[in-house]
Amino acid sequence: MGVAKRVLASLAALAAVVCPRSSSAYAVPVERPLVVAYHQFVQYEAGLEPNMPVMLISQFEDQLRYLKEHGIRTLSIEEYAEAVSSPMPPGSTVLLTIDDGYESVYTLVYPLLRKYDMHATAFVITSRVGKQNVTNPHQPWLSWDECKEMDASGLVDIEAHADASHDKVHSVRNGRDVAGPYLTTRTVDPVTGTEETDAAYRARVLDELSTAKRKIDTQLDKDTIAFCWPFGASTTETLIAAREAGYRVTFRLAGEGHIDGDRLRLHSPENWGEITRLLGGAGLQSDPADVVAAPTGYGTTTTSGPPGGPSATALSAPGAQYSPWLQELVRRLVLASIAMLVGGLFWSICALVLFRNPRPARPRAGAPTPGEGQEGPSGLGA
Repeated sequence: MGVAKRVLASLAALAAVVCPRSSSAYAVPVERPLVVAYHQFVQYEAGLEPNMPVMLISQFEDQLRYLKEHGIRTLSIEEYAEAVSSPMPPGSTVLLTIDDGYESVYTLVYPLLRKYDMHATAFVITSRVGKQNVTNPHQPWLSWDECKEMDASGLVDIEAHADASHDKVHSVRNGRDVAGPYLTTRTVDPVTGTEETDAAYRARVLDELSTAKRKIDTQLDKDTIAFCWPFGASTTETLIAAREAGYRVTFRLAGEGHIDGDRLRLHSPENWGEITRLLGGAGLQSDPADVVAAPTGYGTTTTSGPPGGPSATALSAPGAQYSPWLQELVRRLVLASIAMLVGGLFWSICALVLFRNPRPARPRAGAPTPGEGQEGPSGLGA
């Protein structure tokens, strides 16, 4: 039994090392159709950074190819809005969403969507469209001309992520600095120390949401219907304001909390194995999703240069430099091995209990032992 325990411990350790699970993994309810979230894309490994939501475009193409080969249809944002209002959402469908509005959506993603005839939704920060990315020059922002071309193609829907709200509000309350997401944090007057009134707060939130929608509507001559919360921060108040501003659907990443009315998204590539599991069998699995949180860093990559060189790094998620399907395969093999070992130990114990040889009865004290007092063939005592 000691050997078996050591083998079991070794397999458990192997599962943890080969297929690590983030400490931030948690179960979330599955919503249909599934929504996958992305952020930045780079062409070469040299552009990857640990703890940043950056993905190789070749890996994204692998995912598009997987969806195509398995008959999973990618939805437009209008199709998605109609699907979620239906009592029977269509199976074998998925919505692909890309946050922040980096130019890599146009230069890297858009050509692949044309190649495979697939759809995606890009959530842009309207105050940054057409501006220089001074924080990260290697990831420039989209221009309005690029947005117009993609939206007109019918393959990329340009929707709203923020105008000024993709930032934190800094206030001073009782002598202490208070920082929080723009849309969910009350400001404090720096002179009087008075907190923003309910009416002023609601007006500021509604103005922010309306401004983002108005800019896209005007630039692209369309009706913007979707909003993705910056930092995943929303409340019942902000959701009411979003509906008042004209948004039909609002999104946040799974794990950032969940306000009834928001739609949850699973970030890729960290959750690709779970996404493919949930899409399997015509997309009918309804058990909770085992979700890993997206990387917390935003907006920085080192370079967009050629592969190789000293700055080449792995993807942000542990073990993510390996193909997601390979990670999932190894994880399942390890878990199956553990299950078989536990089952073998169980049946071995059952066999020992049920089929062990009975021990001979011990003689009572003073009782003659076998052969004692018996006569031999000659009639004499043995």
